[in-house]
Amino acid sequence: MGAKSFEIGGGVSGYGVYGNAYFSEFFLDNTYYKIGGGYEYRADKGNIKYSSSFADALVGYTVLDRGQVFMNLLGGATGAMDNVTNIDTPKTISAFVYGPVVGAEFEWFLMNNVVFVINGTQRFILQNSFGNRYYVGVALRFKL
Repeated sequence: MGAKSFEIGGGVSGYGVYGNAYFSEFFLDNTYYKIGGGYEYRADKGNIKYSSSFADALVGYTVLDRGQVFMNLLGGATGAMDNVTNIDTPKTISAFVYGPVVGAEFEWFLMNNVVFVINGTQRFILQNSFGNRYYVGVALRFKL
């Protein structure tokens, strides 16, 4: 196996804000797997409170290598536990949802073992109970 990394990040989504953490490891020269998850939250959309805990299993492929700048394409699967609460009543609707994920990330090496990442993903939720969702964010990736 190849280089290993840990990343922590966050950003905005179609429903609110999120934070996440991932572990990745190269298994071919330009190909790596990435596993992890995060938490998404929004409390100010009218009278609805939304939260989601998600986990992802992804494969990334480097399509652009310019020395200190890289572009990777991502694909894989996601699963999430979504919770929606009407603020006026204590009733919460919960659902486990899953589906495929596609995305891209741009990497800039800040130092030898620290990478700044800008990423975006689109999740296609198969049950469509709360709809498909996008995520756009930034992260710091630390080479282990």
